[in-house]
Amino acid sequence: AGTGVNGDPVALSFQISFFNPKIAEAAKEQKGCTDAGCHDSLLQEANIHPATAGGACDPCHQQVGKKHPGKKKAFELKKPVGELCYDCHERKFGDGVVHPPVASGECTSCHNPHGSKNAKLLISPVPELCWGCHDSALFTKAVVHAAMADGGCSNCHAYHNAPKAKLLIEEGKTLCFTCHSDIQEGYNKAKSKHPALEGNCTDCHSPHTSDVNKLLNQPMPDLCFNCHDRATFEQVKYRHGPVVSEGQCANCHNPHFANFAKLLPGQGNDLCLSCHSSEVQGLDGQTVANIKE
Repeated sequence: AGTGVNGDPVALSFQISFFNPKIAEAAKEQKGCTDAGCHDSLLQEANIHPATAGGACDPCHQQVGKKHPGKKKAFELKKPVGELCYDCHERKFGDGVVHPPVASGECTSCHNPHGSKNAKLLISPVPELCWGCHDSALFTKAVVHAAMADGGCSNCHAYHNAPKAKLLIEEGKTLCFTCHSDIQEGYNKAKSKHPALEGNCTDCHSPHTSDVNKLLNQPMPDLCFNCHDRATFEQVKYRHGPVVSEGQCANCHNPHFANFAKLLPGQGNDLCLSCHSSEVQGLDGQTVANIKE
C-alpha cells in the first residue's frame, strides 16, 4: 500500500474509499490496508517482516494515483526489489562468490517480503527452498551426509556470499574437519598418510548423498583403481581373499591414515593373524587352517 495526506495510511483510505465500499467502511473505523478485509492475510504468519510492523505499507510501496482496486495496480514499489531491501539491510553481499539470486537482486525468490511461517521469512523450508533451483535428485540418494540430514545446507554453504567457491564457508578438508575432528587428529599424528588426503575429501566422498556406503563416489575397488593400477590386482592367477570379499581394500588398509607403512593397521605376522588365528573359508570353498596353532 502507500500513504495519503501527510503520510497517513488512514487518510489514504479516505482518498480511495469512493472506489470500494469495503475500504470506505474501513476508513470510518480507522483501519489500514492489512486489517480492512483486503490484505489481511499478508501479516498473519508466524514471522512478520519488521518493515511492516503495525501494518505499515509505505516503507516499500507508494501510490501512483491509479484506481484502487481496479484493473491496474494503484501502488508500486519505491525502488527495484534488490535496491529497496538495502534501504534497511546492510549492503554486505557483494564480496567474493555471490549467490546468483543475490547478485541479480532477486531477494524475494527466497524471502517473503511480508510474512512467513518459516524463519528468516523464507518462502519454504530448507532444503526444499534450495531445490527450487538445484536438482533434488543429487541430494536424495540412499546415503545422506549427516550435515544435510536436517536440511542443513548452511552447515557448509553460505546463503548470500562467501569467499570460497561454491559458497563454501571453508575450503577443502578444512571444512570437513570442522565436524570430522577425529580424522584430523589421527591424520596429524599418523606416520602413514593416504596421499589422497593431500587433496580434497571429495576426491573419494560425495559431500551430499551417494548410493554407496560411506558416501563414496564409487564402490571399492573401482574407487581405488582411479589411482592404483587395476591390472596389478586383477590380471593375476591368485588373489588374496580380502581383496575380493566385502570390504575389499579396506579389509587390510586404512583409507585415511595408519601408524604402519602402506596404511596397514598392523605389521608382519600380527596383521596376518588378525584373520588367520582361526579357520577361514577360502575363495575356492576350501578351509584355510588356523596358522597360529
